[in-house]
Amino acid sequence: MHKLGLGELREHFILGSLLMLCLGLLNSCTSASKSYFDFDEVIHYHYEPSDTAVFTLYQHYNSRKNDSLAKLATILLKDAPSTLSAWQSGYRPSDYGYKAMRLRSELYPELNEIFAYSPENDSLWAAACEPIYRDILIFKKRGEINGLAKLCFQCNEHFFLGNQQRTENFGRSSNMRRLKRILGY
Repeated sequence: MHKLGLGELREHFILGSLLMLCLGLLNSCTSASKSYFDFDEVIHYHYEPSDTAVFTLYQHYNSRKNDSLAKLATILLKDAPSTLSAWQSGYRPSDYGYKAMRLRSELYPELNEIFAYSPENDSLWAAACEPIYRDILIFKKRGEINGLAKLCFQCNEHFFLGNQQRTENFGRSSNMRRLKRILGY
């Protein structure tokens, strides 16, 4: 077995350090591609219904009627619609009482960090409520909707359309706190 001299150890250490640095840089360069959405504009919709209104919407949705209250119930209470094209053809939150606000572009880098795949999840609990999606983020690229995030901050539930990555670990409590801060809560 060959023993390494001090010079050879130093050389191996330097090469190993350079390799680790390159791997770290490569990982940071590819992290942008882990974003759920590709966007250059984000619209935040918020709706704050009363408890009575939510109860009425649950009842109305379950009656299988196809009217504006049923659409509002779908937006507010359900993991639906199932496609972006269905959303674009009939679900405009502002038509149903949601207030719209365009988010400032300087918030986009942090939104990209929040809405990005992460192998870790610091939330070890399951939701104990039915989600009420009071907040919706619409992601656009060149004026076209290409993503949607429906969010319930009370139970950390979410529903996405148009996402480009796996989302099973979205909803980490630290990211939900950051998102609430960005949205002004």
